[in-house]
Amino acid sequence: MIHNQKSIVILALILISSNLFAQDLPDSIRLAIQDKAPRHQVEYLSDLCWKNRESNRELALQLGITALDLAIEKEYFEHVAQLGNYVGVIYLHYFFDHKSAVPVLRTALEHGFMIKDSTQIAYAYNNLGDAYYLNGNSPIALEYGELSLSYFSALHDTTGIAYCMVNLGLAYRLDKQYEKALAYFESAYDHAKSIKDKNRMAYCIQEIAQTNFELGYLNVAKDLFIKSFGLNMETMNHTYSAYCQTGLGDVYYDMKVYDSAQLCYEFSQALLIDKNNNMAEVSNLLGLACIKATTNEVAQGEALLENALHLAANLQVSSKILECYTRTTEFYHLIGDYKKASEYFSLFMRLSDSVFQKQQFDILHETQERFMIKQDYLNTENELRIARQEEFFLVVVLVFFGFITVVLFWLYRNHVRLNRKLAKSNWDKDRLFSLLSHDLRKPFIAIMQFVELAKEEDISQEKRRLFLENLETMTTSTYSLLENLLNLSALKTGKIPFNPQIFSIEDMLSNLLIVMKSDIDQKGLIVSSNLQVTNLKGDPNMIEIVMHNIISNAIKYSHEGGEILLNTDNKDSVNRIMVTDFGVGMDRSKVNELMQAEFISSVPGTYGEKGTGIGLGLCKEFVEKHGGHIEVLSTPGEGSEFIIHLP
Repeated sequence: MIHNQKSIVILALILISSNLFAQDLPDSIRLAIQDKAPRHQVEYLSDLCWKNRESNRELALQLGITALDLAIEKEYFEHVAQLGNYVGVIYLHYFFDHKSAVPVLRTALEHGFMIKDSTQIAYAYNNLGDAYYLNGNSPIALEYGELSLSYFSALHDTTGIAYCMVNLGLAYRLDKQYEKALAYFESAYDHAKSIKDKNRMAYCIQEIAQTNFELGYLNVAKDLFIKSFGLNMETMNHTYSAYCQTGLGDVYYDMKVYDSAQLCYEFSQALLIDKNNNMAEVSNLLGLACIKATTNEVAQGEALLENALHLAANLQVSSKILECYTRTTEFYHLIGDYKKASEYFSLFMRLSDSVFQKQQFDILHETQERFMIKQDYLNTENELRIARQEEFFLVVVLVFFGFITVVLFWLYRNHVRLNRKLAKSNWDKDRLFSLLSHDLRKPFIAIMQFVELAKEEDISQEKRRLFLENLETMTTSTYSLLENLLNLSALKTGKIPFNPQIFSIEDMLSNLLIVMKSDIDQKGLIVSSNLQVTNLKGDPNMIEIVMHNIISNAIKYSHEGGEILLNTDNKDSVNRIMVTDFGVGMDRSKVNELMQAEFISSVPGTYGEKGTGIGLGLCKEFVEKHGGHIEVLSTPGEGSEFIIHLP
């Protein structure tokens, strides 16, 4: 239903715009929007429409219709709701075109419901109530006014509430319920006064004056019209100043002060020049015509009446046509032409009956329209609910499949990781076996040779001594290899407990140097130390294995008569142990291999000492267990420095 009605509104707007505005938008506006996105075009035209409603009503309507057409085409529903209210108000209050205003305001109401915009719904109800008031249908005007007030009250929108109160006051006055009308007008005036809105204050005073005039309180009405006129002139609101002069003219006419009444009507006409306000002009012409009847200027009076009837007919506002018939009846009664007075009274009665019948039809039609709008709203809500359910189920399915995808990807990554780990483990195993097969073969060959040699009785003591020394070196190296293998195996299987505690690095280094004294003395090495930090926190067993391996390497790769430095310090809250030799050193590629590989090809020492290729990998594991790392600085031919960082 909403889409059908929307299509009808689009067609109606196109027809209206083609009839009223065959020309394009002004060049300046067209150039201003040509590079803007459609939504920004709508917003720009919308703002410009509302700003121009007072100064250039034709341009304002053209801008509003253009923006509304584009908003409907692009389905910018929030802008459709707002623009529907803008265009409806311009039709209603600046062109007095009730027939064109109502469908556009209904569109605003429909889209307000669609997007659940309570503010636009409230304004649409308020504007529809205003439209039916101007058409003389007080029951519908009151109903829409009450609906609007309920929305604005829920929103705590005091300005909106004030608008509703004015419109409800107008509707109650049209229904002859003057006390209620005055109460609403006075409440609206109090709000306007609280926010110092002089325009709104003047308007409220004017309506209070008109209500008192209809009640017959002429002096009260006169004073209030004068007060309102003063405020309107102060704010340069010539349209409402003209309304006040028309009201004063009516008051003076009823007081039979015809000269003053004529001056007021004529002043009102002068204020309305270029305002295209036929509503006020009709009342002025009728008042002037009746004054002519009092001076028996019949021809001039009839000309004024004819002009008023013509303007009212063009307006197609039944309340103004009824006003024309009433004042024309009065005119002919004043000049004694009772036949014509009776004819116009009959016209008044027939139109009154017609208006009453139309009011009943409008009531039924509006009830049906409201039902259809509500039904459309409920249908849309149901469609949205179903769409949300479908979206929810789709999201659930997507999340489920996403979860499955993540699980499968995790399993795949885990599988790849395990395969890589297994491949590395196999490579490490092969590498280890290769090292073992190479490094364990020689000691056993030496032992077998010694056994064979021991069987010979004529071997010299010197040769036997040299052979035993070589055998001792090989067995010591083999023992070191086996010790590193046992430590590495225990580490990998988690059998080495990690038990950090405070220990003396000074005592540990002293004990290690005693153990390695024979190797140091064999090369004539000098070992110096500078221990700025003597106590460390860590697992003493692991640190001892690390220091034994690194100092052994320093001895192994030092030249005869060389020096080894053992230092400790604290830098940036990190304890450092430095072992420096001035031996063969390493290039960058060898350093990188040391830091990255678990097993390496060991390089013989300066005395041909063989290494295992395992020790540094074990050291790295132990230091990293402490949350630290090993740094290696080395230059070929100049020596190496191993720095152990312990947090």
